[in-house]
Amino acid sequence: MLGSARQGSDRVGPPRIVIAGGGVAALETVLALRALAGDRVAIDLICPDREFAHRPLSVLEPFDTTSDLTVVLSDFCSEHGVRLHAARLSAIDSEGHVVHTSDGASLGYDRLLVAVGARPEAALPGAGVFRGAHDAPHLRGVVDHLDFGHAAELAFVAPDPDAWLVPLYELALLTRAMLSSHGSRTATITVVTAEERPLAALGPATSDMVQLALARDRIALQTGVVAVAVQDRTVVLEDGTGIPADHAVTLPRWHGVPMPGLPHDGAGFVEIDDHARVLGVEDVYAAGDMTAGGPKQGGIASRHADAAAQMMLASLGFDVQAHPFTSVLEGLLLTGAVFDGLDPDRPAGIAPPTKIMARYLAPYLRSRVVGDADPGRQGLQVGGPRLDGAHQDPRATNPGLRLRLPYGVKPQLLQTFMTDELGGLGGDDGECRLLRETTRRYLAAGGDVEAVVRATGRDPMTVRADLRRAEELLGHPLAERQFPVRIALELAAREPTATSA
Repeated sequence: MLGSARQGSDRVGPPRIVIAGGGVAALETVLALRALAGDRVAIDLICPDREFAHRPLSVLEPFDTTSDLTVVLSDFCSEHGVRLHAARLSAIDSEGHVVHTSDGASLGYDRLLVAVGARPEAALPGAGVFRGAHDAPHLRGVVDHLDFGHAAELAFVAPDPDAWLVPLYELALLTRAMLSSHGSRTATITVVTAEERPLAALGPATSDMVQLALARDRIALQTGVVAVAVQDRTVVLEDGTGIPADHAVTLPRWHGVPMPGLPHDGAGFVEIDDHARVLGVEDVYAAGDMTAGGPKQGGIASRHADAAAQMMLASLGFDVQAHPFTSVLEGLLLTGAVFDGLDPDRPAGIAPPTKIMARYLAPYLRSRVVGDADPGRQGLQVGGPRLDGAHQDPRATNPGLRLRLPYGVKPQLLQTFMTDELGGLGGDDGECRLLRETTRRYLAAGGDVEAVVRATGRDPMTVRADLRRAEELLGHPLAERQFPVRIALELAAREPTATSA
């Protein structure tokens, strides 16, 4: 018998599920519940915001490119039979199964999901912080400074190598796209990160393609370094050295917001199990940025939400199988161009409609956008293995399996890039293949001849002679175009994988 799940409750009617929040996790939970249980559950949504907070597309705001996507929460709730409370969740009485809101109301619940997000804070002293649409005017001012020649160097600095860094790379690529569309080509843009490779958490294939995009857009990359401050037009690194920058932009660090009635860790985040149940609190679930561990990212929030919806319904007696969530990272990297090739000078194009990897919310949002709904034309779809190293989701059994060629790139366009960069070094004969491998190893080792000698067993004089011959075939010293040449060599070495559709 389905009804109130609590012993001794005199409530009549369907079980009541209360959801606090207005972001990805909250809306995904509503849609999952309706898909799995229809109108057999009553749903309340507590949120003070007028509209759905769609943070992933906020990177477009500084660049005169906005999304047509707007979801008014009152309309969403009416559409899905949800009672909306325009207030904030202020406290939880888990023993009494009651929540209290900022307007003084109290609501009873059978199951509660809390998805109220986290608080963004400045991560790097002296740097501008991009937290979302609110910070778009500041970044646009920085871009205008570069465009008008009032500044020459801009650095995008990663706050933490374990954070969700896709927005940082997007901002760099979108900035270059806008400057290029205005005919401004002299500004230096640098991405500074402690990662060993860009977006390393998403696997080597993703890193390869992101490096290629950065190289073609003339964006410098400083990996394996930790920034500690920005001062005197310099990004100061942990080792005391610096990177020149008239302006520096970073992403925020996220901190939990303790909620009365919910246990939390020292940083304010809530611990959950693999069904999104709050540890130590009966019938209460949490999802999204407010939970402990892992990067703060919409795809993970949606997986929390799906697992919570299934477990809430199963625990209420519905015939629903409850699956644990899997922490698979995947997303879409916006590049600022609708590429039919790897041309960094194309102007900004139409934004993809959702940029959210969510079972129920993504198709719902796509249905609300008029126009091209194929995100593969506007960005690089990226993904990686499970974060916990356990049994992986079938769609992510190999690092980079979710990778798609960026911007609808055809294999022959990658071949054109390799041909342009390698010149005479791109030949198919045995000598060229040997020279490419020697040069690739040399660049991968940071210009260490002895490392090549140790790896290949060849004598140093022969290795140096090969490197000189490689420079002759390239038509320039290796140091002159080291980064794009290295990318071309890496792609050539794995050509069947790199250029497969």
